[in-house]
Parts: sequence; structure tokens; C-alpha cells
Amino acid sequence: MTEGDFKVIQWKNVDNPNDNRISVTVWQLNGTQFIGDSEYVIQNAAPDTLSASWTVNTNKNLTVSPMFYFNLFFEGETGSLTNSHYFNISAKSATTTSSSTSSAISSTTTSATSTHSPTSSSVTTPTPSQPPTPASSGLSTGAKVGIAVGVIGATLVGVLTGWLFLGRKRRMDKTETATSVAAHPPPVQTTPYERIKAEQQHPYEVHGEALPVMSYELAPQTGHNT
Repeated sequence: MTEGDFKVIQWKNVDNPNDNRISVTVWQLNGTQFIGDSEYVIQNAAPDTLSASWTVNTNKNLTVSPMFYFNLFFEGETGSLTNSHYFNISAKSATTTSSSTSSAISSTTTSATSTHSPTSSSVTTPTPSQPPTPASSGLSTGAKVGIAVGVIGATLVGVLTGWLFLGRKRRMDKTETATSVAAHPPPVQTTPYERIKAEQQHPYEVHGEALPVMSYELAPQTGHNT
């Protein structure tokens, strides 16, 4: 079938003792895997409804998969009542359609002859499993790697900052110690000899008075004759 086609969907022999409201949805499949959420064909129809008119339309990406099927269920129930055969939907621009699946949908009715329990429904084709529960969201691999790199980088920056601070403090302590020693040098230790030598007076010159110079002449000696 092609988008824009008008179709009549029919079902019969639905066991509905509680007069539950009826809904029909359409699911997109990729092989046996569900793609996204379902789309309503009819919703909350009267309990005695046995058919529904549908203008073929979907918001799904048909280039991913053109395969669909109908799901009939009671509103308020968690399980499916029955499912239809698989069929294909083609975009409006497509020139060819699947004639076999189109004729099967337009001429074949879905039969549900058992009770409304989903497990006891009778269909002519294998019934897909219930729509998968969406996986819980979590951080992507890239986000985890980014967080790890950020933590490691912050740790390295902290270590480097601490190392620079300690080095600067040591240099400042050395500078203060050198300044203190220069301003207050320790007393010089001297030996007793050095103290005595330092206390001795230096020699000095005594100015004397001039004394008269006296000279004496000796008398000549005479010889003695024997």
C-alpha cells in the first residue's frame, strides 16, 4: 500500500465480556525488531466496533524499513489481543507497491476467537513480542572519557600548584634567614692573647732634653829608664 490510500480494517469474533474500549495501532519493524513507538489507527472505539477506516499515513522513516503490522488491544490492558499479517507501506513518490501485501490487508480479516488474554489469541502468522522497553539512558563513552580527562587534569594542576607554592615558600624562608644573619651578625670569639694584645698601649717616642757634651784631653805619657 502507498501513503494516501484509503483502507478498511476489519476484525471479528472478539471476546469482550467487560465491554472494554478498543484501539488499533500500527508498529514499524526492521525484521523482528521494533522501531520506535506505535501510531494509533483508532483509539477508544466502542466495545462492539468491528472495523475502522484508515487513510494510510505514518511519521516513520520508510527508508529505514517499510515493514509494518497492526496491533489490536483493549484500552487499559497491558497485553495485545491480536496482531495482523506484516505489510509494506511505500512513500507517495514511489511508483511500485507490494501488490501481494496490499491485497492481503484489504481482503483478509484478523480473527480473534479466544478470550481476551493475549497469550490465547489465534492468528495465522507469528506474533511479534511485546514492544521492547527503552533502554535506560546513560553517559556515552565520549562523555565518560571527557570526565576522566577532566579529573586527571584537575589533579595534575593541583599537584603542580602545590609544588610551586612549597618551592616559593622555601626560597622565601632562605631569603629571610640570610637577611636576619646580615642584620645581626653573631659575636666574634677572641682568645685571651688577642684580648691582652688589643688592650696593650702602642709604643710612643719620649722627647729627651739636650745634654752638654764634655771632652777631656789625656796627658802624654813619659818613658821610664832602668
